[in-house]
Amino acid sequence: MTNCEFPQGQDRDRGAVRGHAMEVRRPASSILIILVYLAVFWALLPAFLLITGFCLDRLLPVSLGRPALSSMLGWSLTLSGFLLMAHSMVRLWSRGQGLPISHLPPAEFVTSGAYKYLRHPIYVGYTAAFAGAALLLHSFWSLAFSTPLLLIGWIAYALFYEEHVLVGRFGERYASYINSTPLLLPKVLTRLLAHVLDLVMDKLLKALGLHRK
Repeated sequence: MTNCEFPQGQDRDRGAVRGHAMEVRRPASSILIILVYLAVFWALLPAFLLITGFCLDRLLPVSLGRPALSSMLGWSLTLSGFLLMAHSMVRLWSRGQGLPISHLPPAEFVTSGAYKYLRHPIYVGYTAAFAGAALLLHSFWSLAFSTPLLLIGWIAYALFYEEHVLVGRFGERYASYINSTPLLLPKVLTRLLAHVLDLVMDKLLKALGLHRK
């Protein structure tokens, strides 16, 4: 679920053969890799996280509040998450000539579309869709525990492994991309969220009779 490129030593320059599309080399086991990827990320992982949430719901039942509101928010998150994932995957296929699978990486480094605003839009869309599914299923702990677990998991993987590999592969090109492109939220939304949290904190401190230093 990432934007990758072929290892160094292989020809990545489109200009090397003018007028001809670059041939993307795929291993003979491509179909098997895709099937394993689909099974793990689209079946086993969400099933495990949802089952964990359902078990906690039975042990420590907590209401999500109004079912109608939960459903509305759930559909909004699920649809927006899937649209973000679909857009990002199509962009990798059309511009990068590859798939969002580490073993079948795109031949070109993609920084357009959603990748212009987020370094890992597929991960973000996946998390949003999962949170939406938790709301639609009215599972408090799938939302409050499993979703943060998923979020922390992919952030740790991206920061401590994936991006180190990509910096080693792309050098300054990807290092500059990290410095200029947010990980989780677009800069506009980050500033908006920070402003909202600032207002909430001010109101909370005022209600408690406290003041910021």
